Amino acid sequence: MSVKLLVSRKRERGLRTLSFDFILLIYQYKKFSKENSVEGEVMAEWNQILRRKEYSQENPDEIVVNLASILEKRKFKRVLDLGCGTGRHVIYLAEGGFEAYGADISETGVKQTNTRLRSRKLEAEIIKCDMKSIPFIDSCFEAVICVRTIYHQKLKEIRETISEIHRVLKKNGLLLTNFHAKRSSKYRKGIKIEENTFMQENGPERGVLHHFVDENELRELLKDFKIVDLEAKEKMRDGYLRSHFNVLAEKTSALWISKVSKL
Repeated sequence: MSVKLLVSRKRERGLRTLSFDFILLIYQYKKFSKENSVEGEVMAEWNQILRRKEYSQENPDEIVVNLASILEKRKFKRVLDLGCGTGRHVIYLAEGGFEAYGADISETGVKQTNTRLRSRKLEAEIIKCDMKSIPFIDSCFEAVICVRTIYHQKLKEIRETISEIHRVLKKNGLLLTNFHAKRSSKYRKGIKIEENTFMQENGPERGVLHHFVDENELRELLKDFKIVDLEAKEKMRDGYLRSHFNVLAEKTSALWISKVSKL
């Protein structure tokens, strides 16, 4: 399918006029979708999980609301919600006037997000993909949100995801993400898959991986970014300590980071 035809079909659907950059995004997505298939087993797990009511929240996370204010001040518009689930943050961003994109490995998540967008008459582009292989061109997003999802992988896969996020972010673009902390009561619970990575044996996320970090590992994972804000959040729920890190990081040049690290 040609780029020209893709643009025509988008206009027939009543979407806004597309920029040249966005045309490239569509073209790249079509190209990648043929070359890369998602991991079926992981997708099947999340298809089941996202059908549960507690995983279809309406209200945005507080840290996403705070990020929106920062994006407005920087005049950033194009935002990707990576691991968007059923779309609460995509909807929030679209309602706020951002050029919102969502990506999720779950077909259920993609369908529910599109349904919720249509019911609100909102515009956003939603695709199904593996976050380790983001099907967009380099340096095309001003911000990437990856909340409550990146830690559901092995360490090697988390590194690959962070590398992909770095690739698709523009220089000085922002990444908002979070990680499970080792202080969490869930740490070392379940089946050990590798160091600091465990598979839950029961509950709604049975069979799902959880990787846990401390601050040193977190900073090492984000070594190619400048950490703008790092916050440790903890609360007790049902007798369990929930501990995680919220991180806001900025893509900068490797040269700049190396100079800072030597100071």
